[in-house]
Amino acid sequence: TMEGSGELGRAIKVAEFLDNFSIGVGGGGFKIQRVVETGPQWNLVEWETGAKWRVGTANIVWARKYVEFPVESEDDLDALELPDPDDPSRYEGVEKSVRYAVDEGFFPAGGINGFFSGVWYFLRGPLEVSLKDMYMRKDFYKKLIAKMAQFNLKAEKNLLERGVMIVGWHDDLGYRGGTFMNPRLYE
Repeated sequence: TMEGSGELGRAIKVAEFLDNFSIGVGGGGFKIQRVVETGPQWNLVEWETGAKWRVGTANIVWARKYVEFPVESEDDLDALELPDPDDPSRYEGVEKSVRYAVDEGFFPAGGINGFFSGVWYFLRGPLEVSLKDMYMRKDFYKKLIAKMAQFNLKAEKNLLERGVMIVGWHDDLGYRGGTFMNPRLYE
């Protein structure tokens, strides 16, 4: 969350300049649990799900490299325990940020994990693995999506109960030239 008026105040100035009507006030998505290793240009970070990414710069451009994921097989998925989306500490400061945004005339917005990209960012692995699962292991992939959806819907409920008026999520579904998969398969 953006506690206090410092960071949120800056976001409001940007929103006013861009003539936006909403301000991000916090999220219910997965969080970085810890930095595992630090290098001169990279950090190895571990997410709450157990996914590990190497993040930093490569030729002065921000980049990430997926290193490890908690779901290598269906057995891993059955044993996977996600963080508790109903844990109130996940939403500390959201209500205060909501009040501030509303007082300033903005709709408070919150975010959750992408239903599609959240699977390959935090559970299963690189996009290529998820796409192969979508085509070759549809039942397994449906279970992955359901696991993500269960978490997301509870996080969304918690955000709404704290006054968030808009809930959004970023989802990588394709390139400029088309979707990653046949739209009928995605449905």
